[in-house]
Parts: sequence; structure tokens; C-alpha cells
Amino acid sequence: MKILSISGENLASLGKFEVKLDEGVLGSAGLFAIVGPTGAGKSTLLDAMCLALYGVTPRSNDAGSTRVANANGEAWTAGDERQIVRRGTTQAVAEVVFEVLRGAGSRETYVARWSVGVNREGVFRAPSMVVKCGGEVKATGKRAVAEFVESTIGMDFDNFCRSVLLAQGAFAAFLKAKGSDRSHVLEVLTDPNKVYRRLSIAAHKKGSAAAALLKNASEAVEAVTVLDAVARAGTEAELVRLAGDLDVFVARSAEVVSERVRWLAVDDAEGDLAGAGALALRVEHNLFSH
Repeated sequence: MKILSISGENLASLGKFEVKLDEGVLGSAGLFAIVGPTGAGKSTLLDAMCLALYGVTPRSNDAGSTRVANANGEAWTAGDERQIVRRGTTQAVAEVVFEVLRGAGSRETYVARWSVGVNREGVFRAPSMVVKCGGEVKATGKRAVAEFVESTIGMDFDNFCRSVLLAQGAFAAFLKAKGSDRSHVLEVLTDPNKVYRRLSIAAHKKGSAAAALLKNASEAVEAVTVLDAVARAGTEAELVRLAGDLDVFVARSAEVVSERVRWLAVDDAEGDLAGAGALALRVEHNLFSH
């Protein structure tokens, strides 16, 4: 969000005014100060900006509900935003022109306006509010305009006062705010396109997955029973005994295999001899029969 101009009429000590922040010296200045004696209207410029955007000012928001008579004798609460209307006047206006950066570098310009006046009986009406973009009405009424502004720039009134506008004495409140509140304000200011937010979410997901793997591995390690010195010595002795038994078994198996092979060789030899004797008898029979 970028404020392009602040204008108004009959607000506190200011009559008709307009401050263009995108032109001339202010347009090229990276930093400037609003200075002047007490009552000159320095804070009123900031009040006008808040009125046009949210329909309330930091001073009226904290003023309470005590009823105070205005110049016309009407009883308004101290927190009524109409208390800012200049004495002796019958109408007041606050207007802000601001710019919002959209995707692909495009920009949209909005005009937010707050106004109030008297009816035929000279009694002040309720303030009216409207926000437009390119001449098209986007929202009307205090609540609708405030909600539209919040959704457009990403800040409600409280966060706007903590970041874009730090009213007198409010800087200490920002420093003392909850971490989550300060984080939201700084995120809106430094990361309007949510790039760092998406990176943060991705990093959090990876960190959570890694933490889950570590937890599972730790639980698996803890499930393994670790033997004490005595149990370990007994297990090692049992392993030695089993190894000895295995050696005996292997040696005995080798002996059995050798004995079996020897018997097979004897059986084969006896078979060969019997076959040779039968053959000799057949040959002898054949010779003497002829």
C-alpha cells in the first residue's frame, strides 16, 4: 500500500487542505517530517487518513463513552468520530487516495472518503463512507468500507495503527504487543506477496517431517534391550559353547559322510566282480557247446 494523497475539510484546526505525497518534493523524498507548533494540525492529517479508511481515529478509538456536548449542543460520546468536526462548521470531509501493488507489477488506485453534514434541522447526520476504484464503487458504509480496506491492504485498523501509523505514544505499544501481533504487522509490511510466508510454511512442513522421522528412530532405538555386563558375559559364554557344539557336529557329519562314501565304493566294487563272473561263465558255456 502507498498513500498518494490526503485531503479534507473542516477537521479540527484545519479548514480545506490537500497533501499530495506523490508529487513535487514529497514525491521524490524518501523520508519527510510533519512539523509545526501544537494545534497546527499535524495529528489531524493522520486522523483524516484513518477516518477515510476505517471511519475511526486513534484518538476517538481510545476516548471512551463519556458524553460531551459539541458546538451545536448535541451530546456525543467522547469517542464519536464527529468530535473532530471543526467548531462552527456544518460539514466535514476526509479523503485518501492510495495505491495497491497487484500481481505482475500492476497497480490499482483507490479513493476512500469519509464525510458528515447536518440535516435540515441543523443536526449532524451519521457519517457516510465510500471507497472507489477507477470510478467504480467498491463498498459503502463504515463496516463495509473498513472490511474492504482490510482485505485490500491486509491490515485491520489496529495493525494499521501499529505499522503505517504509529500515533503519539503508540510505538511503545507496538514494542509491547504480542509476538504474533508484531509478526503479522511485519509480515504485511515486508512480504506483501506472501513469498516468505510460503517459504516458512514449506520449511515448517519439512521440519515437522524430519522431527517425525527422528521420533520414530528414537523410539526404535529405545525398544532395543541393552544387556548388562553379567547378562552379556553369560550370552558370550553360551555363544562359545554353541560354537564348540557346532564344530563337533560338523566333524561328526564329515565322518558319517566319509563312511557312507566308503560303503558305496565297496558296493560298487562287489557289483563289478559279480558282473565279470557271470560274463566268464557265459563265455565258457559258449566255447564248450560248440
